[in-house]
Amino acid sequence: MIARAILTLALATGCGPLVVWHGRSPDRAHRAVIVDEGGRQRLVVDGEASEPYEAVGFTHLSWTARGAVVPVRTGGLWRMMSHGDLGPAYDAIGEIVTAGDRVAYAAQDRAGWRVVDRGVPGPVFESLRAGSLAIDGERLLYVARSAGGEHVVIDGEVGPAYERIGALGTGAKGTLTGYVGVHGAGADVIVDGRVVMRAGDVRELVLAKGEPRWAAIVEGDGERSVVHGARTFPSRTAEQLVLSDDGTRVAWIALAPGAAEVWLDGARVGSHLGVERMRFVPRTGALIYVAREAEGVRVVHDGARGPRLRTVESLVVSQAGHVGYVGTRGVGSVVVIDGALRYRGEWAGGLVLAERSEGFAFLVRDAGRRFVVTSERRVELARPFVDTLVLAPDGARWAVAVADPRTRRLDVVVDGVAVAPLDVDEVSAARLAGGDPVEVVRAIVRGELTRAIRRSRAPAG
Repeated sequence: MIARAILTLALATGCGPLVVWHGRSPDRAHRAVIVDEGGRQRLVVDGEASEPYEAVGFTHLSWTARGAVVPVRTGGLWRMMSHGDLGPAYDAIGEIVTAGDRVAYAAQDRAGWRVVDRGVPGPVFESLRAGSLAIDGERLLYVARSAGGEHVVIDGEVGPAYERIGALGTGAKGTLTGYVGVHGAGADVIVDGRVVMRAGDVRELVLAKGEPRWAAIVEGDGERSVVHGARTFPSRTAEQLVLSDDGTRVAWIALAPGAAEVWLDGARVGSHLGVERMRFVPRTGALIYVAREAEGVRVVHDGARGPRLRTVESLVVSQAGHVGYVGTRGVGSVVVIDGALRYRGEWAGGLVLAERSEGFAFLVRDAGRRFVVTSERRVELARPFVDTLVLAPDGARWAVAVADPRTRRLDVVVDGVAVAPLDVDEVSAARLAGGDPVEVVRAIVRGELTRAIRRSRAPAG
């Protein structure tokens, strides 16, 4: 305890151990620091220091509902430190995924690679596919390789071996799993552990987000078809398959000479020079896409064609069923939300829609002045970073990163008020850990917005 107190004081006064890395939890409520003391490292979370270790794997540091989890090296081996407890020793620790209090990670020893889930080691394989480890709902899934081929492992159950696994994903709010298994004779579609279709090739497989339904583009005997439940739609050039959230509607693009045809539930509903960003709108199930035509581009929403534009910079849909887009027209920008023109002027960008309401926010620039525009008001700011604007789920509050040339400060601004400096060192540290700088800054802004909302809801006194 005395050593920890001295270390905390040294950090607070700016002397003593060298700070190797620092960052905050996603909600910005907790601060983690890794310090070096003469070649040994400690993890310090909210002033509480761990025991010294040979190394602390900051590039793999993650957060759960209870706090930080990170690999540490001791005795030449790596152990996962989770909430102060050490897991078993391994030669190496790879990817880490968390959900709530659940922690799963890839680990290697002399026997091979395995995934440790909730502290329990899983089956051993020659290797694990990088980037495949995921927790979705209650399902833990990944792709592993043995001498027999590639396997999908779901909640510890090992699927059959295939030459190659493709299109692994989940649907129905994490309760449905599906993938394509490629073998010498063709390909299988596997949904929830059973083969539901065999074909010469499976070009695309899509699972519905909200319900246990799926659709696929398959090939066999020189023909290509879209399969959706009990229905099969022959389509020799089908591609870009999309499925509604409830799985009841399916759409795709069929390429024709000089045209891209839009097909919806087996019927052709449009023909254009090109089609981009096609999707179904949540809740309404309406199809929306960007159509390229000879005179420019248009957004087509549920069959209704929007105004002619030069470009569509962004197309946004919300879980509440609202749609919006930013486009360029002539020398300026337009913002259209739910079919209504919300802005026309010099420039606009960064459009975000609320998850649970009609709320929206976007950035504009007029005569050199910059503003955040919401459904309620317009707030002038110095120099906001376009891609960092975030909105609360109910649409009531917003936040953005702002650079002020006069004060030479970078701040996180919530509802027009600077609430915290943007820690450039933290952004750099996250960059070292492999994070995309824009995503890192956006995550920091989102965390500060969450913290501001929590503070406003806390009882006074």
